[in-house]
Amino acid sequence: MSFRPDPWLRAALFLERGMDRLVYFLRGKTGRFRRIRIDSYHGIGNRHLLIARGRVLADRSLIPSEEGHSRWRNFRSNLIRFMSREIPYAGVIARHGDREVRVKADDEGFFEASLAFPEGLPPEQDWFRVDLILESPPTRDPVKAVAEICVPHPRAPFGIISDIDDTILDTGSLRVWDMAKVTLFRNAHTRLPLPGAAALFRGLHGKAGSPGRPLFCVSSSPWNIHDLLIEFFTLRGFPGRPILFLRDWGLGPDGFLPTSHRTHKLDALRRILDTTAPLPFILLGDSAQEDPEVYREIVEAFPGRILAVYIRNVDKDAERQEAVRKLALEVRGKGCDLILAEDSLIIAQHAFGKGWIGESDLEEVRLALEKEGD
Repeated sequence: MSFRPDPWLRAALFLERGMDRLVYFLRGKTGRFRRIRIDSYHGIGNRHLLIARGRVLADRSLIPSEEGHSRWRNFRSNLIRFMSREIPYAGVIARHGDREVRVKADDEGFFEASLAFPEGLPPEQDWFRVDLILESPPTRDPVKAVAEICVPHPRAPFGIISDIDDTILDTGSLRVWDMAKVTLFRNAHTRLPLPGAAALFRGLHGKAGSPGRPLFCVSSSPWNIHDLLIEFFTLRGFPGRPILFLRDWGLGPDGFLPTSHRTHKLDALRRILDTTAPLPFILLGDSAQEDPEVYREIVEAFPGRILAVYIRNVDKDAERQEAVRKLALEVRGKGCDLILAEDSLIIAQHAFGKGWIGESDLEEVRLALEKEGD
């Protein structure tokens, strides 16, 4: 829920913004920034445009994570991630082939660049590279990055949109202290996926050589841990290159988190569906927050585009479970199944029955659940 900041919060906001502007002004006038980086995020596109996203930040020194790292070392790395220093209003050039666009970052260092889809490229190609070059402020050495943009394959049967916390990643979002421990004291090696989740997503993504089903993840987690989440997906055997839609955590005119979880999620889902039309989607979430209600709204807003909604049953409160079952009846009336599932196998069985995964995929989920559920 958004809120109006009290006078003390307004003062903190004023000081934070004031220091950012002062540092930006002084460095721009008296010398060059020495260590700046561009954090690039996987982008989204269609056969008309490519949308590259990223953030310009002061560089940081993170030790590559290892499974044997202590909780203290993980805490220090995560603290560095959360204490990022953005470069406000940085100038960035986005380039693909002979197409180029110049954009300015916002006051938090975020930028987005849209380029016209290049002509004459193979219609089967579904990932494109956009080069990002820092134009301003001046730096001693050139600052560059690469953004990879997903344009769904024209023969992809569907896409996948999933929540992260308690849908893919075991965070214990209903238990505040457990979630805090995962966020602060674990790294990509020690964060745990829910049993069978990686095998389930591999099945939904499709076999190698067939048109990949794009995977989008929409979460209220902060952009600060984007690199950690991407590393986690890779280490744990999740398929493809997930395109993440996260949130900016920090002071804003309307409070610490200026948009609600529900608003953030609805906005991201609508953007994905609008950009990728007419591709249908499978939605995955959990019952701990508002996923069932948000997904019901999306089913209504995009008739015929949502094939199924899978909700992991993590909130055991009888009243909440009954509310989700009522939502399932409403969604079914719109021609879409909403499945309240206890584990990955129940989701896989329903997907197998619909022909969205194969028999070998179903067996892989069953075996993974037995192994990882211990």
